[in-house]
Amino acid sequence: MRQLLASLALVLPLAATAGPVNVLTNGGFESTKLTNGQWQVYGSLEGWNLVSGSGIEVRRNVAGAAKEGQNYIELDSYGNSAMSQSLTNLTPGAEYELSFWYSPRAGVAADSNGLQVLWNGQVLSVLTANGLGLNAHQWVEYHFEVTAQQGLNTLGFASVGRNDSLGGSLDNVSLVQAVPEPASLALFGAGLLGLGFTRRRRA
Repeated sequence: MRQLLASLALVLPLAATAGPVNVLTNGGFESTKLTNGQWQVYGSLEGWNLVSGSGIEVRRNVAGAAKEGQNYIELDSYGNSAMSQSLTNLTPGAEYELSFWYSPRAGVAADSNGLQVLWNGQVLSVLTANGLGLNAHQWVEYHFEVTAQQGLNTLGFASVGRNDSLGGSLDNVSLVQAVPEPASLALFGAGLLGLGFTRRRRA
């Protein structure tokens, strides 16, 4: 029993304070090395595959600054494009929190700033915002709860709207497993304590 209580004293604080781990690769698009003021269109990036269109455009302080780090991307590179990241290490049935930052491109109307968000082929949302009158990025963070399926899971983003090489910006994409609420942790601890008392009575 003393050993069980000592284990709980260690496990519960760790469960409550352990930070979430981003399971995505290159969610901030920082693996691409660009010089300041440079942009480049790629057929793929570390962790990300081109699904359709002419390429994934990575920018560093071009037509706006990144929300996090140095780089951000635009998917209406030479035309509307789509990219995805495949994940094979998720826990089936578990809830994950998807978050990312989106901004319209400054000086561009809403019908050219569309960004579609997909999870396992299903559209979660289509974002857009009016960039007319802006002279810099106006980043907004978005959150979605998604459920992992058995086997392969796929996160996707696609530029939608006018096909004119001017589109919305994306940065700092994160996917983390949802952390149990404190009440759930307390129930977990109570369950372990009950298991300990049961074992003691049976002994």
